[in-house]
Amino acid sequence: MDYNHDKTVWLEGMFLSPQHFQQQERYVEHYGRQLFNILAPDQAGFTALRIDSEQLKTGKIFVREAKGIFPDGTPFELIHHLCRDIDKTNSGSYIYLALPLTRSGSVDTASSESINKSIRNLSYDHMVRDSTNHENDPVQMELSRLNFCLLIDGESLDDYSTLPIARIQESRSDGELVLDNAFIPRCLDYRVSRYLQEQVQNLQAMMQQRASVIAGQIGVEGEQKSFQTMQVTYMWLQALNRYNALLRLIGQQSGVCTATLYRYLTVIAADLATFTSTLAPEFPHFDESNTFASFAPVIASLRLNLKLASKDRVITLVWDDRLFELRRLLRTKVEDRTLFNDGRFILAVASSLNQNQARNIFISSAKLCGQNRIAERVRSALSAVPITVLATPPIELRTKPNTVYFEVDTSNELWQEMVNTRDMLALHVDQQMPDDTAINCYVIR
Repeated sequence: MDYNHDKTVWLEGMFLSPQHFQQQERYVEHYGRQLFNILAPDQAGFTALRIDSEQLKTGKIFVREAKGIFPDGTPFELIHHLCRDIDKTNSGSYIYLALPLTRSGSVDTASSESINKSIRNLSYDHMVRDSTNHENDPVQMELSRLNFCLLIDGESLDDYSTLPIARIQESRSDGELVLDNAFIPRCLDYRVSRYLQEQVQNLQAMMQQRASVIAGQIGVEGEQKSFQTMQVTYMWLQALNRYNALLRLIGQQSGVCTATLYRYLTVIAADLATFTSTLAPEFPHFDESNTFASFAPVIASLRLNLKLASKDRVITLVWDDRLFELRRLLRTKVEDRTLFNDGRFILAVASSLNQNQARNIFISSAKLCGQNRIAERVRSALSAVPITVLATPPIELRTKPNTVYFEVDTSNELWQEMVNTRDMLALHVDQQMPDDTAINCYVIR
């Protein structure tokens, strides 16, 4: 016969038996579980979990603290420590905190001296004081507590409500246990998982650092960048400031379960992906049984996008012009070698010439290559790295009057030689260009 969870009817003059109180208790527990399942469906997991790392060295799983809710809706708090020896044959196995299920027609409470793991509650004697009159003597009462146990893969879990607490990665020759760091327990507070807590802290720190870098970029070279480029930079800063504040609040707030954290992080990752790709990646459906596999691609996407966030799209290379007056030579050292991989090198030339004159004269009067090659190229009138006239400036740069723009052919052999030998970039401009010529070199990525 299945348990009935209907409410007990209390009548005047009725004879009381233990069954009346047991039925009323079943009604209250069932009512509470129904309410919880409506307000928070499928919510189960730990709000606290602590495994003694020292005991792992002796081959034992020793649970010092555990709080949470079992999948059957039973809230729990581990009062007494739980310990279990693990042998070498259990490598790769999961360890479960288990509670016997309520079974109709079965006794669910037994003496604490019982070693039957299938009993749901263990009874024990306890002296209870009168909380309304301190003069009354304590009365010995029989109370009960939940009968927890630790189970391992290969043992029957059918009659238990279980929560996995760890995965044994390795059992070493000396008996020491190594737990799988990639395992994330089912959590009602994600901070139970050290891995997730560290990831949120790291992401928040990255956002704060990237926001500081971008804020600096806005002020330093804002005059050189186009409105579109500055708009993207401001949008980056806005997104980073917003999500930095959100992650800081998440880190301070208790009760953020793993599913809620996953929802937050996927939204953030999809939003940040807007700046680096056309569509946000399709992240996997959240799987409570394999939390690490769910979070891994989301966190990887966030870290990649945050890495790209601090990269300034427009970099100005500063010329060393000490030899310009004497030899008409400009030099610069490209410290960031990654600019050679994905950057467009642009020359912006401003002078008193009109734009058509500047385009024609600069092409014939300028030679660009590595510093070690520039002298022979100029002296022998040899060709250098080709530069191409741009009809309009790149969209990343702000249009300026009396300025013409050229793009460097970075596929040229002389350019590749300069890159491979880590030579300085040198630009020679002969006397055809007026003395008021101002040349800026930008790298756009």
